[in-house]
Amino acid sequence: MQDLKLITSHLNSAATCTRIRMAFATCLSIFVISCLIMPTHWLHCRFLPCKQRTNTQSQTVFALSRPHPVVFDFSGSGVLIKLEPDTLWTNKLQWQYTPQDCMVIKVLSGRAHIFYYPVYLTSGSLMCGSGCSFEQTPETRVSFGQGTAGVSTVFELNFRHDVYRTICSAIQDAEVYMDLCSTPIWIRLIYHVLKRSPIYDDRASNWWIDFMLGFQLRAIRYVNNIHTYEGSINPYLFWLSFDRPPDWMDVLYVKSIYAISKASLSTSFWIGKLWLGMSTEYAEYTPVEASLGSKD
Repeated sequence: MQDLKLITSHLNSAATCTRIRMAFATCLSIFVISCLIMPTHWLHCRFLPCKQRTNTQSQTVFALSRPHPVVFDFSGSGVLIKLEPDTLWTNKLQWQYTPQDCMVIKVLSGRAHIFYYPVYLTSGSLMCGSGCSFEQTPETRVSFGQGTAGVSTVFELNFRHDVYRTICSAIQDAEVYMDLCSTPIWIRLIYHVLKRSPIYDDRASNWWIDFMLGFQLRAIRYVNNIHTYEGSINPYLFWLSFDRPPDWMDVLYVKSIYAISKASLSTSFWIGKLWLGMSTEYAEYTPVEASLGSKD
């Protein structure tokens, strides 16, 4: 009889623990789902202070520090990109599919290193000084940055002002995003826990900011047909011969770059739109036409 009571007691305790776990899981699921489906949360206004996006309508110079120091100047007909001698900034490898969307890169001062990858040809690089220029062609993947350490460099980029202005504004507001009322509550809570926890340092909260910023930048590039390198399938790892790999490997490698880029950018766009409270255009970032140069 005593054993039966003991067994019954254990079963009741186990059942109680199971009910508690189920209740907790249910509450957590409801909370997470509500955070995901509600674009604006009443909890924000009641318990968490909200910030507003920075109004950059008339701002022409953006001094950015994320991920590396760089200055963008939109006061002229072209986009000026100014690199300090000690910066590690490089423009992310990107390409376009139509001639009208391609960019022209000019070096105004200093020394630049321009990397370019034609569709199925071997890669190339151009180290040049003041006065040199490079004109991108469709599907050619291009990246550029400082050519010589310790020398400041200035580029002029003939490309769409509106896109780069929006990108610069989003980078400038990367930390502000963590305190917007349109930002899901779970993103804000994770950020503030990482920022205030004694266990973590600033690297954890900065990583979370950069992680969320990545979705915003990929979404902006997606709607503006700017494609960036997001990964690839490398078939050469399985080629054990010393002979040159067959041509189909080159095709597979390049096709994988294009496919992964499209998948990554489109996925980020929909995730940002549906679950992260993001858009690709903001009224605060739309320039005042009278105060800006041409966007050609």
